[in-house]
Amino acid sequence: MRSSASARATLASLHRFVQRPRFRAGAAYLVVSPATAVLSALVGSTSEYRFPHPLVATELHLAIAVVALLSAAFAARTIEQRRGRRRTPPSGTDLVSRVLDPLASVLPSGPAAQSLSSTFSPFALLATLSSTLASLCEVRAHRIVDPAFFAFARLLPLLACAVSALALPPTLLPRRLKATGDASIHAALWLVVVAGWGVTARAGRGSWPVALGWAAGTLGWVLSAQAAAYVHSVGGGQSAARKRAGRTRSAAPQQLLQHLVFSIILLAIPTLFSAELSDIRRSRHHAFFLEPGFWAQETAMALLSLVGLGSFWHLVSTCSPLPVFGLVATKDVVILPRLYATLFGNSLDALTQGEALLSEGEQAVLLVLLAGWLFVRAAREEGEELDGGRERWKEG
Repeated sequence: MRSSASARATLASLHRFVQRPRFRAGAAYLVVSPATAVLSALVGSTSEYRFPHPLVATELHLAIAVVALLSAAFAARTIEQRRGRRRTPPSGTDLVSRVLDPLASVLPSGPAAQSLSSTFSPFALLATLSSTLASLCEVRAHRIVDPAFFAFARLLPLLACAVSALALPPTLLPRRLKATGDASIHAALWLVVVAGWGVTARAGRGSWPVALGWAAGTLGWVLSAQAAAYVHSVGGGQSAARKRAGRTRSAAPQQLLQHLVFSIILLAIPTLFSAELSDIRRSRHHAFFLEPGFWAQETAMALLSLVGLGSFWHLVSTCSPLPVFGLVATKDVVILPRLYATLFGNSLDALTQGEALLSEGEQAVLLVLLAGWLFVRAAREEGEELDGGRERWKEG
């Protein structure tokens, strides 16, 4: 009898956890990010317009993403204003409002300079600097680094966070790393993923600096973006009127727009000093810009990248670093290579697949067990939080 009651309590706690924003953000990321990556690869592989200049193409994609995001935000703001005239006060609980509100919050609600300064912090600029470093290292990695070793490099941020949470005393840990649950689960996840197919720690000449640069950039990006969101939340970025109306908005959409704009500015520097512009002139690749099919392809890829980046940004603004890097590692090293192999007929990106310590079946079983462990632990934490809230309510 007692065991059945405990099981029902665990299931109830698990159900509450599934309804939590962090679970929904993680589930959305694992669905949206691989889907957009596969669709983008499909658009790029089936088109005749192959633009061989990654930095210029990235700048173009960023510009298209900014225009698309501003256009969607303006349309959402217009629809909100029209709905607000017909209904007073506007409700933030219906489905339409939940879709329109984040988009509309991209545009400043008051004076532009004051509104943007309320969401800006040095951490926002540091996040963009770090992401630019990661992007440059990834471009370099595609040219000189074995894909199997770069898969190993993609696991380094997860390893760094797990080791820090396990080894460092709590007083030395960043605030977001103190509440990440059991770091040993994520350390076990790293061991399972790194022991599977398509991953090797053997690097060629010049590979380690690129891998460490990418890992440092990714770590700095996530931690700085979360610090910027925390500064905004404690700094009172919401207007009093919106708080009284019960429609507070996250700073994440405006931070995403800032990130895109800063990325365009920062990435322009290495683009100007690279050989890509002279290569475009010498090879007459500027004729690409006169083709409607080229613009259709680049626009589709830019929009898909924006959707994928939005899912990642929502994940970063909702979850702690360890779950973020755990989900990113699972997507990059486990899910995406197998999707590419299944849909495009490509083998896994590895020249040393025979060195894998775990077969695909063994890795899948262990990943399922780790996911179950995480769910059970989350359910227990949910139950403990609920019991603690009840006790505080009784004492009050």
